[in-house]
Amino acid sequence: AIATLIQLIESTEDDDIRRQAADSLGKIDPDNPTAIATLMKLIESTEDDDIRRKTAESLAKLDPSNQIAIAILVKLIESTEDEEIRRKVVDSLGKFTPSNPTAIAALVKFIEATEDEFDCGQAAESLGKIDRGNLAAIATLLQLILSTQNELVRWLATESLKKIMPEQQLVGIVITLKNYLSHETYQSDFRRFYQCYKVLWHCAQNMN
Repeated sequence: AIATLIQLIESTEDDDIRRQAADSLGKIDPDNPTAIATLMKLIESTEDDDIRRKTAESLAKLDPSNQIAIAILVKLIESTEDEEIRRKVVDSLGKFTPSNPTAIAALVKFIEATEDEFDCGQAAESLGKIDRGNLAAIATLLQLILSTQNELVRWLATESLKKIMPEQQLVGIVITLKNYLSHETYQSDFRRFYQCYKVLWHCAQNMN
């Protein structure tokens, strides 16, 4: 299977087939040196952003400490003009790069630079997966809950925040959100009230 996938990558001119073959290589045999070498060669030879993304993701699955794969993903966040590719890369960094300082720095920078609330929330969620308890991720998600008018973004931020809050930061989160559990907020902005309530209830269940 590995030999067939490598032959496909090296011989086909169909970008979709190369993309799928690279994805499959990342699934079937972690630490296989031939597969890793083939993926490295594909990254160096292609100019297609989506193939580079998929290949880097496959490399990160095979070898989570592979700095070239992480560097490619970080570069794609900064350089690609395709929003869908950028969102997939942000998601990938959260899945395949635990505690990696390069990935953490890239996501923090992206959160600070983007004006898209959905992208910001997704990046904060990925940051929380890489580094649970990350202060930048928690602050970003809190800010989204309190400021966004987009209900989907607010819900995603709430669910993400519940996943990444460590016990030692629960008190600070309660202090930040408690004033939003007021009668005034209930009357004027019930959906925001409800999301704050969900976070506070989660804190109450996990505090001593």
